[in-house]
Amino acid sequence: TGRSRVVAERIGRSLHRIPGRDTISVLHIEGDTRWIKELDLKSRTLKPIVRAVESGEGDYVWTPEGAILMSDGKTLMRWSVGSDLVALGLAGATRMAVSPDGRWLAVVVPDSGRD
Repeated sequence: TGRSRVVAERIGRSLHRIPGRDTISVLHIEGDTRWIKELDLKSRTLKPIVRAVESGEGDYVWTPEGAILMSDGKTLMRWSVGSDLVALGLAGATRMAVSPDGRWLAVVVPDSGRD
C-alpha cells in the first residue's frame, strides 16, 4: 500500500520467520527485560515465546524443528516448546545461522588471540 505502521518499538535486530507458522519472531525489550515474541502480522499482536538472554545484541536463530538458539556472548543456549533454556557450551558465541535443512550451524566466535 506504500504506507507504514509501527507495530512494536524497542525491538532487537533479529527478525525471523517462525518455522511452520505464518508469523515472525522479534526480540522485544521491555524495560530491562528481553523477550522473544511472536508477531502475528494480520492482527499485529505480540505474544511472548521465551525470555531471552539479558546480554549481547539479541541474536538468535530458529532451527527447522522449531527450537531457538541464542547466545549471551559467553554461552550458546537452546530452547524448544516444553523445555527450559539449556546451555550448550561454545564460549563467546555471537551471530548465528542455521542451514535450511538444519544440518549445519554457523557461529561467529571472537578470536582468542592465537596466531
